[in-house]
Amino acid sequence: MARYKKRPGYSESVPGLFDDLDGPVLFPGAEPLPTHPAIERAARREANLRGKTLGERRRPQDIFSGEDFSPLELSSTIDRLNFISFGSGSSGNCAYVGDGEEGLLIDAGVDDTTVITELRRHGIKMDSVKGIVLTHDHSDHVRFVYKLIRKRTHMHVYCTPKTLNGLLRRHSISNRIKDYHRAIYKEHPFRIGNFTLTAFEVMHDGSDNAGFFITRGSHKMAVATDLGSISERADYYMRQANYLMIEANYDDAMLSAGSYPEYLKGRIRSVTGHLDNAVTARYLQEIYTPSLRNIFLCHLSKDNNTPEIALRQVEDALTAAGATVGDGSNSPYARMASVQLIALPRYDSTPLIPLTLQCPTILCTVKLLHTPHSSQQHPLADPTSHTTPHLTPPFVKTSQADTVTSIARSADSRTQITQIRRFLADNIGRSAPGEARRLHGFHRFHRFHRFHRFHGQGQRCIRMASV
Repeated sequence: MARYKKRPGYSESVPGLFDDLDGPVLFPGAEPLPTHPAIERAARREANLRGKTLGERRRPQDIFSGEDFSPLELSSTIDRLNFISFGSGSSGNCAYVGDGEEGLLIDAGVDDTTVITELRRHGIKMDSVKGIVLTHDHSDHVRFVYKLIRKRTHMHVYCTPKTLNGLLRRHSISNRIKDYHRAIYKEHPFRIGNFTLTAFEVMHDGSDNAGFFITRGSHKMAVATDLGSISERADYYMRQANYLMIEANYDDAMLSAGSYPEYLKGRIRSVTGHLDNAVTARYLQEIYTPSLRNIFLCHLSKDNNTPEIALRQVEDALTAAGATVGDGSNSPYARMASVQLIALPRYDSTPLIPLTLQCPTILCTVKLLHTPHSSQQHPLADPTSHTTPHLTPPFVKTSQADTVTSIARSADSRTQITQIRRFLADNIGRSAPGEARRLHGFHRFHRFHRFHRFHGQGQRCIRMASV
């Protein structure tokens, strides 16, 4: 028989090995542990943020009260589309558009091995690609369509019946592609996975030619890869787009001085041929609105155009329309631009390009100092200066401090966020010459892009960007 010996020095309330822990409370007189005030404030703030919808959340200036503020608050997650071009030009055209769950291919003129390899490199499986849409039946758009789908029964080929007939008549492609075909008709919307597409008429010399207007939620993308002139229906859809893939095929001076025979030059210049850089630039200048976020120049000629010429003409036109043009590099400075402009490479694949309706922002609450009005422009205000500005003593030394909110555009990088936070916390308000070196070291955040003064209150707001 087991014997239990009471151990001296232990209270009766201490649980033993065989005590019923699910029964009555073992410590009836116990009090909850005290909570640190800072932890309680942080928990309350997080509960407020999570418990409200995006539209009901408090403004940043309401979140931080008095001295109890964090120097950083991230904006809400922004949904986005993903875009990849595997090649663009008469050597082969193919592009991918997806939403992180499902996607589709636009044309199939690039080797299937290249397409699959590039998708895998970006973590995209072919199982998530639900279909291929074909713009027309020229070889550089359809050459590898059967190789892409023949072992993937979940995929279908979407094109007009005329395009399918032209494809089978002009090219050596298996008749079995009919088993994968899904007929579409212009101006009639259809769905591929999460996407809704509408085919529209474009002016080209294929058997049947279509552009596509692709929507996913509030995202709108227009694709017009080959067209000699802009038809009324193409104009209707391209004006609505947030992301536009449009042809800029040739430079007229290069085409005139080139070695092409006259009949081929006439075909290219015809209303069912290809678009001149100047025509594309004028059209984009006409239709530009702030809702247009990305422009992809496609199908650039190898012999009669260069990316530099096309980009320069289009960028000048967009600048004349009041746009600030980024290079699509996804750097913080480029993301501050109102529109991203990219010339798609002829043979190479692009990186995965995120398509967002707005740039993600970092909301920073920092202490900036009240300064008297001055007619002189501060060195920070010069956007053309390529020197790193110093925080001079008149800017940082004053008697009154005001908390203002500045918006710094940045990529979604936790490292960049940490570096900006550290810089704002450690350097704003100092007059030592080390600010420039610290700022330069923080992931190329070494230039203040714009400097604004609110004359009514004497507060200054800094927007930060890299060069």
